[in-house]
Amino acid sequence: MITRILITTILWIPTVLFAQSMTLKGTLQQVLKSNLSLQQQSIQLQQLEKELRIQRAQRRPQIQLQAGYQYISEVAEFQLPFPIPGQSPQVIQAGVYHQYDVALQIQQPLFTGFRIRNAIRLAEEELQAAQIQYQQQLHRLLFRTGQLYLHIQQLRLQQSVLQQNELRVQSHLQTVKQFYRQGQATALDTLQVATRLLELQQMLQELKHREIMARTRLAQLLGMEQLPPLTAEPVAQSALVLEDSLVYLEQARTHRPELQHVQHLLAAAVFQQKTVRAAYLPQIFARASYHYARPGVNFFQDEWMTYYTAGIQLRWNLWSGHRHRYRVQKAHLQQKILRLKERQLWLTIRQVVVETYQQLKSLRDKIRFQRQRVQQEKLRYRLTRQKFQEGLATSRDLSESENGLLAAEFQLQELYIQWKTLSLQLEYVTGTIAKRVKESS
Repeated sequence: MITRILITTILWIPTVLFAQSMTLKGTLQQVLKSNLSLQQQSIQLQQLEKELRIQRAQRRPQIQLQAGYQYISEVAEFQLPFPIPGQSPQVIQAGVYHQYDVALQIQQPLFTGFRIRNAIRLAEEELQAAQIQYQQQLHRLLFRTGQLYLHIQQLRLQQSVLQQNELRVQSHLQTVKQFYRQGQATALDTLQVATRLLELQQMLQELKHREIMARTRLAQLLGMEQLPPLTAEPVAQSALVLEDSLVYLEQARTHRPELQHVQHLLAAAVFQQKTVRAAYLPQIFARASYHYARPGVNFFQDEWMTYYTAGIQLRWNLWSGHRHRYRVQKAHLQQKILRLKERQLWLTIRQVVVETYQQLKSLRDKIRFQRQRVQQEKLRYRLTRQKFQEGLATSRDLSESENGLLAAEFQLQELYIQWKTLSLQLEYVTGTIAKRVKESS
């Protein structure tokens, strides 16, 4: 008995955990954790961080260990002009056939014309630009995820409205059938209402299929094979509140990642120009090496010897056919392009922010008017149904009132979803969508 209870509990826990529904905030937070595209970009950022460390490592000395063997088929010889007692023949070899050398070398850059410093700053700006690109991708994914989530909510609300209208049409059909049996309605009236009921059921089934497809797309963004249940958003309780437009414009100028990306690219172009301009300056390196060789510095003695070398090396490219000058000019033109791009991008962002803001203001008025229309259509339906039951209205009149109420409720739910979608879009175009998601986590 205890074993059965434990097995049942183990099987029940994953079901309960999986059955926990996801809210809009929870869905957006899940993107940060499980989206595969973001994970790939995160690895690419790690690569750029390694590149930055490589550039910084150029400031440190390089230490190399070298070892070699060399065989020379001929060595220099010269004949002594005078005899040496006790030595024959009177020939001296300046070298040996077999040469060995083991050396430990060190090189330290002393002055590189600021190449290394500018290369490091360039790598830093490129890394920051890549981080901003990651933020751009994150913002797009959050906005797309929010759109899909709200689209699923819209499909659910439409299904709910259709189901409510289906109940009204079913009640209408039962009443018409009763009147038909009493001779107060024709068979055509019954057929019209039944046809209307079939149309509603067909629309309801189509909405269910569309919801399944939308859930599949949302699961793909979340890096899941199967999407957990989603919490029904209380869209009718949305606060129709807007700040002044200047507030959103300031947020966009401060937080929009596209602007920050261009600014980092511009800074990178400046350091790129400085790096190219450094070619006009000389480079100075300090070198030192320690050798254990056979023969050593004395070619006349075939024996192992230790010695060291030390010195300073100067490199200065005095003429390159104006290649460096053209590269500097090219980098300067790139800066001009980026400044124009930054200006154009800001004007585009400003236009989108203002347009989205005005759409929200217009939509707020539409929602208020549509609420009144729904109340009027509900009153019209109640009065028409009451008259129909009293024999003072036809079945066609009741069908028209049902259709009018359905259309009004449909449009109201669509306006609510449009409000939440546009609100999410306003957060996206002002660059605050990721900040809000992280703060709510």
